[in-house]
Amino acid sequence: TTATFTLAQTPYERACNQLAADKRPDTERLQELFKLNWDYVMHESPEFATEVGYPGLNDRWSDNSLEAIERRKREAHAPIKVLNPINRTRLGAADQLNYDLFRRGAEETIEGARFKSEFLAINQMGGVQQSAAQMLEIAPNKTVKDYEDMIARLNALPTVIDQTLVLLAKGLESGITPPRITLRDVPQ
Repeated sequence: TTATFTLAQTPYERACNQLAADKRPDTERLQELFKLNWDYVMHESPEFATEVGYPGLNDRWSDNSLEAIERRKREAHAPIKVLNPINRTRLGAADQLNYDLFRRGAEETIEGARFKSEFLAINQMGGVQQSAAQMLEIAPNKTVKDYEDMIARLNALPTVIDQTLVLLAKGLESGITPPRITLRDVPQ
């Protein structure tokens, strides 16, 4: 017999499933999806949260472990489950456009997952060798908490580097790497 293992739903997947089954008007559910997804994106990408001024995540880095990447690929399907029962024709013009753009982005994320771009963790334009310093440069720096957040990020940097090395090694194993010439000027 073959055992089938299903992964437990994450809080994001559960929230999307609940929203998909919600009976509120389509416009309300769509707006709720946008809020839910924005919060999800901020927590999954604290660097982006810092860039846009989303509070409370300036002490963290994105989890780019293989497990977290696979989880996010699975979670990428969750918003589609919310969009499917929404009747686009019942939405106003602005919400129809927002619906279309959001759906397109969600579908492109799902389709793009097959390309394993996570294995291209560094290139001639960036990677951990530059992004760490850039993130500290743009991070808030007005309060003691701001500096404590910077220290927390610096203390967590070895994990970011280790995760990057794992991704690069998997890329080498898989034959997914940037062209050698583009890495010529990246420091060893």
